[in-house]
Amino acid sequence: AGMGGTAGMGGTAGMGGTAGMGGTAGMGGTAGMGGTAGMGGTAGATGNCAPTGTMCGTATTYCSGFAFAVGNKVMATCAVSTAGCITGKTWLFTCSQADCGAHAPGTAAGENYWTITQCN
Repeated sequence: AGMGGTAGMGGTAGMGGTAGMGGTAGMGGTAGMGGTAGMGGTAGATGNCAPTGTMCGTATTYCSGFAFAVGNKVMATCAVSTAGCITGKTWLFTCSQADCGAHAPGTAAGENYWTITQCN
């Protein structure tokens, strides 16, 4: 009688894997704020600014911003009591320097640009 056999126990135990955690987080953008603001215009004095008349009462009333020339005569009311002016009096002014139109006659700023002739 024979007794024989093969007893085998075998196996492969394995545990394997890949654990991964990856990613890309991105936040991007463009914020823009732009614009054009424009303000423009032309303000013009009404009436006739061109100097006419050369005497008290006949000369044109001074217009701010008009390009007066040396020798032009205008009527204006004194705002100061200096350089021959008396506050509140309207007298004849003669442009004595270039750019006199940018300096109102009868004011402190206009003293060096206009000469005054007192009217009755």
